[in-house]
Amino acid sequence: MKLTSEKLILTAAALAGIVPFAAACTSWVIHPSVSASGRMLVQKCRDSRVTPLDADIRRSRHGVKWMRIGMFKNCALFAVSERGIVAIMNDGDDLTIRHPNKDLPEIKNARMWIACAEMMRQIMDECSTADQAVKLALHYGRNKIQAARGGTMFMADPKRGFMVDLGSGYAEAKEITGGLITISNCMHLPGVEEYSIKNVTGVRSDRAREANTRAELRKRRVNGKYTVMGTIETSRLRCQGPMTKKYPCRRNSLGGCCFEIDPEFPAELTTAYIALGPQQHTVYVPTPMALEQFPQEIVDSSWADMAYKLREQVGYDHRYLERFAAYEKRALPEYDRVREEARALLKAGKKDEAVKLLNDCYRRQYAEALKLLRDTLAEASAEPQQQEKIQADL
Repeated sequence: MKLTSEKLILTAAALAGIVPFAAACTSWVIHPSVSASGRMLVQKCRDSRVTPLDADIRRSRHGVKWMRIGMFKNCALFAVSERGIVAIMNDGDDLTIRHPNKDLPEIKNARMWIACAEMMRQIMDECSTADQAVKLALHYGRNKIQAARGGTMFMADPKRGFMVDLGSGYAEAKEITGGLITISNCMHLPGVEEYSIKNVTGVRSDRAREANTRAELRKRRVNGKYTVMGTIETSRLRCQGPMTKKYPCRRNSLGGCCFEIDPEFPAELTTAYIALGPQQHTVYVPTPMALEQFPQEIVDSSWADMAYKLREQVGYDHRYLERFAAYEKRALPEYDRVREEARALLKAGKKDEAVKLLNDCYRRQYAEALKLLRDTLAEASAEPQQQEKIQADL
């Protein structure tokens, strides 16, 4: 199967025009009190149908700079703003309540609706704190404006993080005041029991994925603290059949992102570690909020196409994973050093120099990552593995 962006757009765009995209994912928030850097970490591992994947840097209608990571060159599935506001969403439960449009026979009577991807755009534009973002989501859920099936959103800023469960006619929020929280594809907050029709098999599988992910993150702590590297390693663990082996990397995984929100200089030093494409088949590239714009391969989906093709060639738990891990073990410490140099420049009032330093580092690390991905795909295509491909479970 040829996985080109042009071919995928026609089928997937038609589906997107009918209903908002479901995103069955594994995500977690690590509170600053337990992260090694002392910064808020928000990770999402996205699972869904194959689509063109892309990202870009945008300015909102009110001039707010924000980073859009998504699909179809416009849809926002992961987002962070220069104010240090992060928003992501996970698919959740089927609910007995639904948006009124579902029951209206004539389109002329259709009622206003919004999906999470559009909600994230509004959050990036209008919200200065995570608390403001939560209030927006609660408004849309409780007033039957949110249109998709039930789901969960994480919203965070440098100091506060929240989990919001919502559907059309239901929404509740819980602040994350410490520790670690993992979610998959079932809703957790009080009140949803009145509406959820998720079956026991689905709940068992989802809760197993949450528990196993949490345990693996704990194993990877350094001096009792959670790290970005531990998050990356956990995101690549392959999901298998037994309940004890349910993990984030699944047959339909499309990538991941770990947001690290900087409390001092969010507009420059907040960082998105981005794996565009299935996370076992690409690398996490440290991406500062100071980035001027993503390279062409990210913007036009060709980077993700390479990751898709590599998955098709080698399956899961393949022989090239060590190469990707080796890149990250070089890139992340280098980025940390550069980020602290940039911080010193920002404190000295030398913003232009700091921004240049961060952009130069990104371009250098991106070029290395691009060559690695191209070379790996070329090698895999020329010399197929002798072993049988290993596939992940849903």
